[in-house]
Amino acid sequence: MPAAQEVFAVLSENFFGPFRVSAMLDPNGSNTTAAAAVRSVERPLGGLNGRKAVVLAGVGAVGTRTVSMLAGAGAHVKFTGSNPQRLENKQREMRGAFGDLVEGHVAPKPGEAGPLLEGADILISAGPEGRQLLREGDWAGSAALRVAVDLNAVPPLGIEGIEANDDAAERQGKIVFGALGVGKLKMRIHRRCIAALFETTDRSFDSESIFELAHSL
Repeated sequence: MPAAQEVFAVLSENFFGPFRVSAMLDPNGSNTTAAAAVRSVERPLGGLNGRKAVVLAGVGAVGTRTVSMLAGAGAHVKFTGSNPQRLENKQREMRGAFGDLVEGHVAPKPGEAGPLLEGADILISAGPEGRQLLREGDWAGSAALRVAVDLNAVPPLGIEGIEANDDAAERQGKIVFGALGVGKLKMRIHRRCIAALFETTDRSFDSESIFELAHSL
């Protein structure tokens, strides 16, 4: 992600006058995936301002953009990481942008995440493929939790009890989305951005503008 952002910045800085082309920053689909995940939880809640969210694996490419989009919309976000030094660095970076809206936590073991989820409306798991981060018991009994998203499509899935094809399904009294369910919106966002690149020569899509475009779909 940092390398892609650097290339995107250099590209943008070297245009002059009308001599430019449209450009999009979406390394490995991280920005469109994050936008689809956040938009998926935003719709049933009617907005994100003041909401409480937990983002598991919030220090990776997709997790970082997910945290930024949630906090940028006014949500209070707890995010996790398994490496304490990386987590500390990411929290410093995020607090520089969003202040006390963001808070880093060492990732709990599956089966021990109940305290982390206490009071959260939103749960998004952005962990690596084939790694379970939560057991069903961690989230099923959460009274406050309303929407959950798992972005891992490779078994074992990141959140036990959510299926990859879930698309606004109801499980344990919550609205849930699996990776393939979110993927439908992700591809719609991706296709719309690509189409827009060819409509004019002055479009520039970074994470913020991609998330903004997602609201039109």
